[in-house]
Amino acid sequence: MVMDRFTTAGIALGDLAIEPWISEKGEGVRVTGALPTEAERERAVGLLRELQAQGVRTSCVIDVRQHGENAQKEKPGDPELRFPSDPA
Repeated sequence: MVMDRFTTAGIALGDLAIEPWISEKGEGVRVTGALPTEAERERAVGLLRELQAQGVRTSCVIDVRQHGENAQKEKPGDPELRFPSDPA
């Protein structure tokens, strides 16, 4: 059900984990992973809110992947960030 909604909305499923869960309090779905754009992330969260409005318990942790040069510069542990070069 969730995967179908995400696919219809044009949300990439490749880096998402969609897991159903059952507890004493009921059934639900957990979505974790990363999407390529903030717009896709917002659409995904919106779809999960719609499910909540229908009574489905949901939880999510969805990050936005970074691309290109900025992704390399902002990578945790990058020595360039820890020890920036001296200004010229």
